[in-house]
Amino acid sequence: MVREHIAYECRVMLYKAKYSGGYDDHYASKVQATYRMSAQRKTYSQMKYVRIRAARLLQALQRGIIARKRYVEMKIEREKYLLYGFRSSLHHSSVNMEDPKIRAKDMAEETERKRQAFLMQVLNGYVTEHDIPEPFRVPAELIQSLFNEFGVVVGCSTNFGDIVASYLRAATEQEAVDGAKGEAVESAARLYSSGQVNVALILGLRAQYDNTFGLCSTTRKLVAGNFALLPSDRQQQSDETSPPRWLLKVNPAFQRSNRNRLVVLRLSKKSAGRKSSHLVARDFRKLSSNLGVPCQNQKGRKPNISLL
Repeated sequence: MVREHIAYECRVMLYKAKYSGGYDDHYASKVQATYRMSAQRKTYSQMKYVRIRAARLLQALQRGIIARKRYVEMKIEREKYLLYGFRSSLHHSSVNMEDPKIRAKDMAEETERKRQAFLMQVLNGYVTEHDIPEPFRVPAELIQSLFNEFGVVVGCSTNFGDIVASYLRAATEQEAVDGAKGEAVESAARLYSSGQVNVALILGLRAQYDNTFGLCSTTRKLVAGNFALLPSDRQQQSDETSPPRWLLKVNPAFQRSNRNRLVVLRLSKKSAGRKSSHLVARDFRKLSSNLGVPCQNQKGRKPNISLL
């Protein structure tokens, strides 16, 4: 203690002598600067450690608050979607909770649009291939043969051409009864334009009993909303080619025959699709030339056409 007191008195005397102007020593200035720097460094170190500990404490508190908030949100979400079949995602729950009737109606409209576009492409390609002048008029027999052959490509029945031709003939007979008052219809009236074929095609598609996207007759009746467009019993019997499930389960012979029937249907679809590809390609090239878009089909490349 005596030594520290003497050192302190020396520092005080050096300080007074320096600032009074009567004494100036280089070593005394160095000693005083070193003492001041050590004191300031000690204070700074203490404050730095205090700040570091405070920052760590705040970070820990913030992490705890965020974790608790996330836990509460997940708990609320689990409780909220527990009623909807243990779905924990808003996206999946909203997608799976869509109305099945609306979804079936959208699928029916999309399939009908694709079928109508493909069959009209086949007809336009046939007209282009045989150099029929436009606006073209074709007989019902041609429509019947084309749609019977190529309707299976898009999932229609094998007698789909007969259905479309029946709608065409029914419209012609009705016009003859209304306009000519029962007189005989001329041969020129039996040629049908593109618009008439399109209308009959849409009616035939909406009258399909068995559909590829799984709509039964009752659902189609609710979706269509037009009971006049429903097919007759004879048409349903001719269109319904698949045996009932209870009959297939009776013995293995029925199951083998059903598998053979499906294989034949698949092969007929493939062969009809190969036959119709050049007709669709002709219509595509014609449409591209009308729009002024170059059709890239050089070096024997086949055009990339997707039927469905």
